[in-house]
Amino acid sequence: MIRSKYFYMKKVYDKEGKFLGIIEDLVLDFFCGKIIGFKLSLSSLFSKKNFVPIDKVISINEKVIIEESIKFNGLYFKDIKRLEILNLNGHMLGVLEDLIINRENYSIVGLIVSTGIIEEIIKGKKIFLIEDCILGEQSIMYIGNKNIELKILAKGLVNREDGRKEKA
Repeated sequence: MIRSKYFYMKKVYDKEGKFLGIIEDLVLDFFCGKIIGFKLSLSSLFSKKNFVPIDKVISINEKVIIEESIKFNGLYFKDIKRLEILNLNGHMLGVLEDLIINRENYSIVGLIVSTGIIEEIIKGKKIFLIEDCILGEQSIMYIGNKNIELKILAKGLVNREDGRKEKA
């Protein structure tokens, strides 16, 4: 599993070795829970081909090698990053901070939710499965089971049975 920041600022080349630009953002299909491509920050001022479909990507390592880029406009991760996540009662659970992506098929596995700096230090960040979320125009609705929580804890800390944290 990888996070969305793994892709940002990677250099993109076509299969002939020509530098095209860098990855500026991820293009999402939120309803299918997939990354469908990448938005490029182009090195050429005159090119309008700012999108790389995921099926035209040959390799993603330190550099990204692609077959072709096309002109496209879609839902960018930056458009939904920092959207509020609400429960069914309208209470704010946090804001969308990052995505957890399956490296094999580029499906979005989960949403990393920021609940605030102090609460993150004490309790960690929350993770919601994408199938438990509905994207709206102004927010994301979480419809999952409130009794089941996935969390990311700070490195080097473990939860004890009594709920307190201690160094690992």
